Amino acid sequence: MESPDRWIMHGRNESDPKCIQSCKKLAHYIEEVVFLPLFRNAVNGFSVEENVAPSAWWTDDEARDPWIWRMKLAASEEFAYGKFFGGCAGFVSKEWFPGFANIRRNGYDFDARADEGLANKREIDTMRLFENSSPLTAGEIRNKAYLTKALDATLLQLQKQTYIVIAGFVQKVNKRGELYGWHMSIYQTPESKWGYDFVTSAYRENICDSAERIISHVLSHWPSASEKQVRNLVLGS
Repeated sequence: MESPDRWIMHGRNESDPKCIQSCKKLAHYIEEVVFLPLFRNAVNGFSVEENVAPSAWWTDDEARDPWIWRMKLAASEEFAYGKFFGGCAGFVSKEWFPGFANIRRNGYDFDARADEGLANKREIDTMRLFENSSPLTAGEIRNKAYLTKALDATLLQLQKQTYIVIAGFVQKVNKRGELYGWHMSIYQTPESKWGYDFVTSAYRENICDSAERIISHVLSHWPSASEKQVRNLVLGS
């Protein structure tokens, strides 16, 4: 939660047995719950933030800092990471990603979406950069697609639709070979991460059936949430 003079994090006391205190335990938790936004949202408890110690954030301690854990897990083969939840970042387990993509894409491959006139020129130009399956940083996308102020909105929309994910993070290197600055997101298509057949394996499923499976699963872990909240946050509808 943001206040005029500081950022207040909400989470568990480190003495709480339910407090997640390692990257490995966070990975196990995501595998169990399947969908997990990074930060606090409308559904109580439905975030990494609310399940770790507030004092652990931005400590640069690899053993206990969730901000560092997210970078490691984004690069993992077991999860998709991106701005999937109301424009905010979070995780989706590999096993459930095809059903999630079926809903978010409405059954369209990107080329089919473009052919139907459902994608704008910026989105088309950006997706063409991924045709050789190579991961790209935002800076590389900006330079190659000539996108400037529209880049963030374009990348956000493509993540929302699951056509790209954040596959890791990298820092810039100066002339002396030293790392500097903030870590930059590396983007790739989920097809290049897991293969086309896997990512599109739920296309044969009715979108309503995919949605019902996901809603039921999320509500089984957060029964206090309403179906409307889950639809808005997880299904993007």
